[in-house]
Amino acid sequence: GKRFRHFVQALPDALIITDHEGGIQYVNSAAEHMFGYAAADLEGKDIDILIPERFRSRHGRFDRDYVATPTHRTMQRRGVEIVALKRDGAELPVDVGLNPVDMNGKKAIAASIRDATARVEAEGSLRRMTEELEERVAERTRRIREQAEENQFVLDNIPVLIWKSDPTGKVNYVNREWE
Repeated sequence: GKRFRHFVQALPDALIITDHEGGIQYVNSAAEHMFGYAAADLEGKDIDILIPERFRSRHGRFDRDYVATPTHRTMQRRGVEIVALKRDGAELPVDVGLNPVDMNGKKAIAASIRDATARVEAEGSLRRMTEELEERVAERTRRIREQAEENQFVLDNIPVLIWKSDPTGKVNYVNREWE
């Protein structure tokens, strides 16, 4: 009742409860803030109002699959960002957890939604830094190889005897000038 609503309103993550057909039944204040809608503007509408047009048909397939076999799970898939649509038309990367719930004896879906902007930006920064580091390592490796080849050329062509042996005394290198 009242204590439950107070608790749900205090959650830091957006919470949206839909019926099994995608009709929004409830939103908390974090959802209002995240998406820029008042609860009254969302409740009774289809969840598609929060999904960019280009993803709606795909979401419909996932939604039908979820209703057929509802389980507690996240919507994230490796390499695929989940994007939500705000009232002003801006898109927002989100992390979404789904959970089947019973709402007054009817099957419903509770979606816990977190703004993933900071995570996505951090992952992008990490990816860019990794790429930059890999480029720097490749360039440094190329320069080391070039230097090693130059050193080997000098060693091979210097007009004095140069050799290298292992700890047992076995010779394992003699410069070309003295082979």
